[in-house]
Formats: sequence, C-alpha cells, structure tokens
Amino acid sequence: MVGKSSRSTISQTSLIPYLACAVLAAMLMLSAGTARADFEAGAAAYQRGHYEAAFEEWQRAAEKGDVRALYNLGVALEQGIGGPVNFEQARRYFQNAARLGHAKAQFNLGLMYEYGRGVPQDFGLAAKYFQAAADQGLTKAQLNLAALYFHGNGVFQDYETAAKWLRLSADAGLAAAQFNYFLVLLNGQGVEQDEALAFTYLKKASKQGHPAARGELGKAYYRGRVVQQDYVQARTYITDAVNAISSTTPDGNDRERLAKLQNILGVIYLEGSGVDQNLAKARFYLEESSRLGNAEGSVNAGQSYFAIPPADRDYAKAA
Repeated sequence: MVGKSSRSTISQTSLIPYLACAVLAAMLMLSAGTARADFEAGAAAYQRGHYEAAFEEWQRAAEKGDVRALYNLGVALEQGIGGPVNFEQARRYFQNAARLGHAKAQFNLGLMYEYGRGVPQDFGLAAKYFQAAADQGLTKAQLNLAALYFHGNGVFQDYETAAKWLRLSADAGLAAAQFNYFLVLLNGQGVEQDEALAFTYLKKASKQGHPAARGELGKAYYRGRVVQQDYVQARTYITDAVNAISSTTPDGNDRERLAKLQNILGVIYLEGSGVDQNLAKARFYLEESSRLGNAEGSVNAGQSYFAIPPADRDYAKAA
C-alpha cells in the first residue's frame, strides 16, 4: 500500500489571496505610472501656456492620487489660472494634498485660514497647518508660525518658541526670517540680547537683497552702530532700500520705515555726507518723507530751503 506523501502541498484556494495581492500591487503600480504621465503632461502644457489643458491633465492625475497634481490644482484655482478663482475648490484640493503630507499644500491652507481667503479666518487652524509644514522644514511655514507665536494669534504668545522657529528658518537661508531674527536678537525677545550676532543675520538678509535689511544696514553705517561709520555705504544701502520699498505699495511698518529712510537720505544729500551736496535730491527725499508723515522729514524739508541762496528761496515752502 502506498502511503501518503509527506510533502506539503498548497491548495488552489490558498493561492487566491496571494494572487489578489499581486494583482492589486500591479494595478497600483499601473495607476501610479499613468498618474505620473498625466502630471508630466499637465506640467508640459502649463509651460507652453496651455493652462486649460494643464488643468485637465492634472485633474486626471489627481483622480489617481497624485499629490503634486492635487497641489497644483489648488494653486490654479486659488490664483485663477486656466479658469475663474474658486477658493472653496482650492481649499479642497489643498486639504487632500495636505492629508497626504504635502508641505506646500499645508502651508497654503495655513495662509487661507490666516487671512480668511475663502474660509472664515481661523488662526488656530492656520497654526495647525503651519506647524505641519514647519515640521517638514518648509522655511516660509516656520516664519509664519513664528509670527503667530510672537503675536499670540491662534496659540499662546511665546517669544521663545517664536525665536526658535525664526532661527530654524533663518539658518535655512530665508531672508525674511534672517531679518526678523535680527530684530529679536537686537531687542532680546525670546533670546538673550546679542547685538553682534544680530548684525550677522542682518548682513545675511541684506546680502540676499531684503529691502528692510538693506535699509537697517544703511542706518547702521550712517550712525556707526556695530559697523564703522561710512556715509558712502550708508547712502548705497539706504538708496537700494528706498527704491525697493517705493516700487511696492507700502503700508504699516513699511510705510513708516520708508519715511525714516527717506529722511536720512535727504539729510545725507543736504549735508553732503560722503557725497556732493545736492539740494534738489535733498528736498525731494525730505518732502517725500514729510508726505508720509515723518515729523523729522517735515522739519528737515523746511530747513533745506534755508540752504538755498537767499535770492532763490521759497519761504512759503520753508514755513
């Protein structure tokens, strides 16, 4: 009598789960491959300026789970690229991309909630999404999260935490964070006051062309603070800053900063400090400073007319 074989055998039914898994994996790979192709086709159409075609390709990719397509669709809808602006749909795409861990989508969601773009303003949700993106190293999110902690919007006010996020962003090279970290170091907010280290960050931001940083460095050269007094350098940096800030529509702090810089620049030309005296330029910058509400600019603008030869003076303007 032949005995039963000792070899184990695999039944046909036991193969079914393995085959199902293999088929599913193959389908997922195929889907990912077609999603990638759709995304790249959309990117190519976008580069050619065919925004509607790009939108359609990205929609196909997004339906297959491509996180980059979800993010791009959110941006397109938020900015009205290839169609009308639609904040609600933009939020949905950003939300889906954010759930998949897309840092820029998390950041954009944070911005929508911070400024109430298409959603009720909610600093708490803004902080939540900035935190998620900041944890992934997104420097702009780190900067915005620092600002929320600094002002206590949506989170408990905490200068130390604000300074921590600012430094991370600044050390990663974001000019705006470098400038703001300069300010907290200079004033000792959340960190030990350190003027020398503060100016190290100021110079880094200035080197990247940050307008406010260039203006502050110009003021430092004008006054000889931390750096050696140098009117030529002062005029160079302040002129750069004034031109850059004036090219925008300054408000709030930028408007006040611009007025102060214009006043200093006017005085430099009025006194001929490191440059040939130029009364026309002096009056121009001083009057602009005065127009923006700077009291010193108003006083100096009036005094500038007394530097003109008596026969050419306009005493009405000097008054």
